[in-house]
Amino acid sequence: MTRTLPLPVRIARLVSSPSFQRASALQSQPCIFNAVARTHTETWHSSFLGWLLSPTGSHGLGTFPLSQFLLAVAGCTVGPGENEIKERALLTRGELALLAARAGSSGFTVHPSEDHPAELGIPSGKKKPKIDRFDVVLEAPAAPLDEERTHRVRIIVEVKVDAPLDAGQAKRYGDSLARWIGARTEGAAQRSTGALVFLGRSDDVHGTSEATTDDSRWYCLDYQQLHDDVLIPCVEHPALSTAMRPLLEHYLINLRSPRGRKGRMCYTDDEKRLALEIFDEHRDTLRELAELVLADGEHEVAQLVADATAPVQASSGRSTSVELVINGKSHRYPSVVQMCQEVVRMVYNERPDVGTPFGSGRKRYFVNDEPLHQDGSPFTRKAQLMLKDGTTLYYESNHSRQSGLKEVTRLLEAAGYKVTVPEQHVQA
Repeated sequence: MTRTLPLPVRIARLVSSPSFQRASALQSQPCIFNAVARTHTETWHSSFLGWLLSPTGSHGLGTFPLSQFLLAVAGCTVGPGENEIKERALLTRGELALLAARAGSSGFTVHPSEDHPAELGIPSGKKKPKIDRFDVVLEAPAAPLDEERTHRVRIIVEVKVDAPLDAGQAKRYGDSLARWIGARTEGAAQRSTGALVFLGRSDDVHGTSEATTDDSRWYCLDYQQLHDDVLIPCVEHPALSTAMRPLLEHYLINLRSPRGRKGRMCYTDDEKRLALEIFDEHRDTLRELAELVLADGEHEVAQLVADATAPVQASSGRSTSVELVINGKSHRYPSVVQMCQEVVRMVYNERPDVGTPFGSGRKRYFVNDEPLHQDGSPFTRKAQLMLKDGTTLYYESNHSRQSGLKEVTRLLEAAGYKVTVPEQHVQA
């Protein structure tokens, strides 16, 4: 697609292209959750998950969904460390995988489910206890986790849709599980163990359990992992009940819907492929639209599109490459995102004493050792890099040209570098 055609013609070609039409159709599929206005109601998500994980559920898949879920938890990147597991008598990743393999012989029950419709609730343990009702609980009375004895198992799953897991709730639930393990272990022939699982949005799952829940005992799973590792294998399973197949398909549509308060919760490979097709075929049109929006003022999405479509050296139109003069030497970057990455890497590799967190304002950090701002909100567009000493840092890469230049300039100056922003960027 060339830029010689008038922009309205190129926009018409964009929106009428087969790829764009298929992408639009995927965005607007109807589903029962949307029809009854329950797309982001946590109790509906919890009830659906309980139904799916129950070995006696009417889906007809037996323990297959439960096994897939346990494997997903075992393989998630965010979870308790080995010391925490040992000290708390919690399930290790290996034991979760073994449970997945032996789910059929463990006698699992699920609350809530068709056979056990009520949520499991127990007192919180305070002087004036409240009843904590868990979203989903998986229990096995005699799970064969080793050759010598069976184990009582309780896995608590907390489901969130548009919010992170509150630190107070995370601690209460962890303490509740600890009391259950302790009470069951004392004087019992069976060992008791369990796990805590948080299911939430990708934006609410950070690099560690403590950063995510303020409690290092939790395994943390996002909806994309649930989609890829549990739901899709279930939909593709030949034993799935034909009567219940639409329920799974409607739930998948619901997770992919962009209509919620915080937007969609996962993506499919087909959607990613279509997005790349549209991007590659209409790159110039998307770039010009972004430039027009930016000309009217800063706009987060427009800046991201402009950065993503920027050539290393623009042959026509306004260039989005960025230049800095650091200690007398010119450094040119193809985009604001690349500038942020290279400057953060250079500064913290050469001058680690700058320290973290670092930010130019009172509300937003630029660099931190966890992807969180001062008020605890997650980075809008977190980026991660590893330093030469193995340290992992996060930086906020959601910046327009001017805000990005401001952040990296202040970081460089704080580290003792002399930095100059060329005049064309000052006036941009």
